[in-house]
This record gives sequence, structure tokens and C-alpha cells, in this order.
Amino acid sequence: MTAPTGNLKVALCDGADCATLRIHAKDRDILRPLLKLFWELGNGQHTTALLNELLSMTFDACSSVTCVVEAVGIERIETIEAEAGPAVEWTQSAEQWHDCCGLLEGLINGSGPGHQYLTNPNGVLVVVAVGEGA
Repeated sequence: MTAPTGNLKVALCDGADCATLRIHAKDRDILRPLLKLFWELGNGQHTTALLNELLSMTFDACSSVTCVVEAVGIERIETIEAEAGPAVEWTQSAEQWHDCCGLLEGLINGSGPGHQYLTNPNGVLVVVAVGEGA
């Protein structure tokens, strides 16, 4: 198997009810490092992870995405004004990061274009897509 080429494209855009953070990959294998990172968050290997420092990503209308693990099982995702532009901070419990892994695995193991919502619309909706346009 050849290594995937390209990177994840991350866009922050207005949705119908809330902002949407869209993470897009042309190829399913490009999502595997994101899946690995979510597992590491769920397993306690990281308490905070700045995605653009750990993964190859390009951003549109967003400067960074920080993933945070908290003991409390309350999902919180919000935009924060940063010097380089709007940033997203996504906080969940370890169990919730593992739940995201299950959803992401389904997308990676599927066939054809598709997308998967990883959060409920409570501030910022997170959707990961593969093969659905740019």
C-alpha cells in the first residue's frame, strides 16, 4: 500500500444553527493520523493536542484546533479569538474521544464519499468528510 498524499483541510463556516468545523480529506487513509490522535487523547497520552502541530492540515477561516481532555463528561467546543484568527477549542472526556474514534473508524472503513458528525451542535458542530468535494 502506498502512503497517502495530501493533508486534511479544515474550514470553519457558518451553519444553519451554529458554526461548523469541517475536516475534509480526499483519501480515507489521510484520516488515520487523526484517528490515532483521538485514541491517544482517550488513552491519556495527551491532555491537550494542537492539531496543526501534530498533523498536516490547511486552514480556512480558522487558525488552529486544540483538543482537550477533561475528566468531566461535558462536551464543549467553542471558537476563541486568537492573534492569528479564530481558533477552535474542543474539550471532551476520554470516553467521548473514544466515541469519536468509533465514528471515525466507520468513515475510514466505508466506501465512496461520506461524512460523519462527531459532535452535537452545542457551540460548534464538527463534521469529518472524505471525498466530498474540496
